[in-house]
Amino acid sequence: MKKIITSLLLTGLCSASSTAVDTTVDILINNTADSAIPHIIEAIELANQNQENEQNYAALAQAMGTLGLGKAPGFPAHWISEDEEAHEHKRPELEERLKMFAQYDIKLLKALDVNGDLKTDEVELREGVKSSLLFVLDDKLKVDGDKDKKLSPKEYALSVPAHDEEKDEDGLDWHQRGHFDRDDKNNDGFLDQSEMISFTAEGVIYRAALIHSSLILKGADSNNDGEISKEEFLSINPEAEDIWKDIVKDNPSIKLELAYPSIYWLGMDKLKMITDA
Repeated sequence: MKKIITSLLLTGLCSASSTAVDTTVDILINNTADSAIPHIIEAIELANQNQENEQNYAALAQAMGTLGLGKAPGFPAHWISEDEEAHEHKRPELEERLKMFAQYDIKLLKALDVNGDLKTDEVELREGVKSSLLFVLDDKLKVDGDKDKKLSPKEYALSVPAHDEEKDEDGLDWHQRGHFDRDDKNNDGFLDQSEMISFTAEGVIYRAALIHSSLILKGADSNNDGEISKEEFLSINPEAEDIWKDIVKDNPSIKLELAYPSIYWLGMDKLKMITDA
């Protein structure tokens, strides 16, 4: 995995955007960068603290390869149906979604090294965040048939796969409707440019916090056995015992090789108890 992630960093993800963005998009991009970049910088420093490596982003990529970035996380609790038969029927589809999440994690890490030289700084990280979000915006606008820079429900339906033949009055099934209503934050029945990328922006910040948290976990392995015990975990934050229970479930420890997927579903508030301790 270490070699795979390092090689992926050598190629670019995002092409230059041709989309003219409005002020709200600029604000969203800047706010996203302001929240995500400190986590990435801290992670780079943690990954590179024992070596003077000019290619500081290579050090981060290699470290994250040993911590499980790129491996699919387990099923979150809210995905597991009480109806075992229904859950088993959906399992193949859900497993594919988890694999997609894992691939997106790698793509985001790759995209932040804009020029592919395996070293970076705050300026390049900001450019990488912007390029990533504008890449998503360009893709969303491909279904903007009337070129009004916003998406109607019918346009949106062209970009999100349907899961059911039954559609509502706007031509959306339950899956598409759920995603559309989530993104339509002002409830005006359309998605403007900032709404098209707001969920992705939240994901950029969250993944940056996951990367940062994973490196903090690695640093807590005081006996270097490749696992984090409860005692080692609570050395990060003595008030995080409930988080420990969420992560380990029935296991006695956290395997560092699965650190990243193990904490994938904690949520931002719980990650902050690790990163801000």
